[in-house]
Amino acid sequence: MNTIGKLFALSTLAISTLAVGCASSQIGSHSVTELRGRVSVAEPSVTALVTGPADIHAYSEFAGGVLYTVPAVAGDSRDCASARRDVVVLDADRVRSIRIESGSVACLATVTNRRLELLWHGHRPDAAPATLMVASGR
Repeated sequence: MNTIGKLFALSTLAISTLAVGCASSQIGSHSVTELRGRVSVAEPSVTALVTGPADIHAYSEFAGGVLYTVPAVAGDSRDCASARRDVVVLDADRVRSIRIESGSVACLATVTNRRLELLWHGHRPDAAPATLMVASGR
């Protein structure tokens, strides 16, 4: 076999090995919908983040807020006025986690007059489309 033939055979083998490797990495995996968001407020406020089911991790550089869940009725910030469940206090420079059950909304309530920015990410354990609330920052 000449040099070009050998190179062609090796490149074909390499391509098929990569294709098999990529295909095998997908075996046993399941669909997970990724979620991300950012809320920035400059005064006390209440806003919805995401509807459940979802698990999220939230980070704030400063204290002055809480995350909690409420039953989803409208599926937006209007729901956040009802009775709070699963309250998680936001500490400065600490990642906090909260599970939002199906039929619930995660809300952020802030009590500070200085700017508070919340960064969060999470996942939805099923393939249902995510419903994100877009909060306007000031």
